[in-house]
Amino acid sequence: MQTAVDKEIPAREKLINRFLEVQTRTEALCRPMHTENSYKYEPEEFLNLASKAGMVTGRHWLAEEGLFGIYLLETAASG
Repeated sequence: MQTAVDKEIPAREKLINRFLEVQTRTEALCRPMHTENSYKYEPEEFLNLASKAGMVTGRHWLAEEGLFGIYLLETAASG
């Protein structure tokens, strides 16, 4: 089952954000700045998604509680 976590950070003071040639301004206490989308998958779902993308699992580690996993993926050609 895929779930997602969206993270946002509110600005406490006026900010000027610069990235490459783009500059944006954020006023204090305005709408929070979106910083991340984090998608959550069960291990089998993640491995299936990786396989569809042409990747194979070199090794993987899962936390005892099942809250997170770390996967070493390789292209199918290098595996």
